[in-house]
Amino acid sequence: MNIPKKEIENAIRDGNDKDNESFAYYILCEMCKRNHRHTKHGVVRDKILMIGRTHAAALERRLNREGKSNKEKESIGDFYERASEEIVKSDIEDWFESLKKFKKIDNNSILNILHAHFNLVELFHKITGMYKRSLSSKYLHFHFPNLFYLYDSRAKKGFSRIMQGYRTNREKTGKYDDEYENFALKLLDLQEKIEKEHKKTLTPHQLDILLLKKANDKQQ
Repeated sequence: MNIPKKEIENAIRDGNDKDNESFAYYILCEMCKRNHRHTKHGVVRDKILMIGRTHAAALERRLNREGKSNKEKESIGDFYERASEEIVKSDIEDWFESLKKFKKIDNNSILNILHAHFNLVELFHKITGMYKRSLSSKYLHFHFPNLFYLYDSRAKKGFSRIMQGYRTNREKTGKYDDEYENFALKLLDLQEKIEKEHKKTLTPHQLDILLLKKANDKQQ
C-alpha cells in the first residue's frame, strides 16, 4: 500500500472541513437528508440535476437527446421532467428502505449496497440508454454517505496508484454491475488495510478525497 500516514490524516481533515474544503459536499448531503424521499417530481428533478452536474456525472451527459416517441430532439427541461417521472414511479423507495438498517460498508451491508446500485444503474439506463454507474454511485452516496463509495475514472486512477496491480480476494457475485462491484470490494479492502496499518477509519468521502489527491499527483 503506497500511502503515507500524513496523506491519510490530510484526507480526514479536509473531509471534516464543512466550512471550506468540503462545503459543497455537505450542502448536497444536507439537501438529500432533508429531502430523502422520491415522491415529488420537482425535488427529484433538482436533486439529480445538482448532484450530477456538481460531480461531472450529469444524467444528460453524452445523451443523444432524441425523444423516445416522436424522435424529435428533447429539450433538457423536458428530459429532466421525464427522468424525474420515471424515478418517482420506480421502486427506489423500496431499495432505500433496505439500506436504512446499515451504518457502514462491511460484509453485512455490501450485498444490499451493490443491489441498490445495480437497480439505479438499470433505472438510469431505462431513462438514457446508457449505464450511469458513476452518477448512480454519487446519487446514492449523498443519500447514504456512509454506505456508498463514489465511483469515477479519477477514483479508479487514484486507487491504482495506491495499490498498483491489486486484485481483491473477495468473492464476486456476478449478479450486479461488475465494474462497480469490483471497485467497491477493492476499496473495502483498502479501508481495512488503512485501519490495520495506520489505525485510522476513513469515511467514503474522506477516502474519495484521498483517491482524487493521488490521481492528481503529478509526481506519481
